[in-house]
Order: sequence, then structure tokens, then C-alpha cells
Amino acid sequence: MNPDTDPTVPGKDRPAEPAEMGARRAGTVPSRPTGRELPRIELPLADDTISPEAFSGRLVNLCLRMQLPGLPRKRRDRAILLKSITILLDPGKRYTQREFDEVLKSWLHEIGRRLETDHAALRRHLVDAGFVRRTPDGSAYQIESSSRVRVAFAGEVDALDVRAIIAAGAADIEARRRAHARRQEEEKHPPSR
Repeated sequence: MNPDTDPTVPGKDRPAEPAEMGARRAGTVPSRPTGRELPRIELPLADDTISPEAFSGRLVNLCLRMQLPGLPRKRRDRAILLKSITILLDPGKRYTQREFDEVLKSWLHEIGRRLETDHAALRRHLVDAGFVRRTPDGSAYQIESSSRVRVAFAGEVDALDVRAIIAAGAADIEARRRAHARRQEEEKHPPSR
């Protein structure tokens, strides 16, 4: 039973206030009537830096092995997908909306093909997360020097070829699929001696 609404718990004859419930989840008020407090867990930003290897592996998993109904909920995964788009952009170039939409459509077709979203949603997420800056009238877009996403990428990530990563990942998945099919066939029909 929930101690916040259980009338048998002393001092809890009413449901907890919404602010109190939020504070309880944040770990600032006792979790139970015992008085013990929940610990706060905050990961340092430096330990959260995504290496080129981690970026490549996770990008392949997200784009080729999963069917995503939009962008992932996990901040790190969402940042990897959005970063893979900005890698395709020229850092000094100012893109018109039409040019920017073409890059996004190309990314969806070549890299994010298993992602169930459209270029407009991607554009909105890129701007909202701070990866891309939009002019006030919405007519031009440019890569933002620092994103508001609290995920750090190693400097080498910007030099990666995301198209080559996806092509290599697809080739690896296909090779594994064929090897698996071959093993299953051999189990069904063992070689005669």
C-alpha cells in the first residue's frame, strides 16, 4: 500500500501534496515515515563523455537494430541521434529552411530509416536541444557551438563519417544474419559422414 495515502500511517491521513510528492521523488524529503532520506544521485558531466567508439556502436543500435516511435526518451540516446545529424552539416554554413530540410530528409532516408518521425520533428528537436540555432523568422539554420544537452561528446566524434558507420553496421548485421541462418540450416540437416 502507498504510505502517502494509507490512513493507517501516522500523519498520512490525507494524500501528499503534489509538491511534496515531487520533492520525495527528488530525494529531499523522507521516503517513508521512518525519517530516512533518499540519496541524490548526480553523475558528473566528465564521466558522461561519449567516445567515438561508444557513439558509433550506439548509433548502429539505435538506427539499425531498433524500431523507434520517435526520438528515444533517454537523453544520451537522443543526443547521439541529434549529434549524428549535425555531423552531416557544415559548421560555418547558414542553411535555408529548404536546404536544412533536405539534409534532414536525407538523414532519415540513409541513417535514421527505422526511426518513426519526420524531418519537421527532427528540426524542432535539434533547435530545442540547442544543437542548431534558428533565425527568429525561421528562414535559416546554423550549427550551434554549444548545445544545451548535458551530454558531452569527445572531440573526435565530429570527424566521424556517420554514413560509413551505418553502412558498416548494416554489413555486420547482414553477415551475422547469414551466419545464423547457415548454423540453423546445418542443425536441421547435419552433414553426412
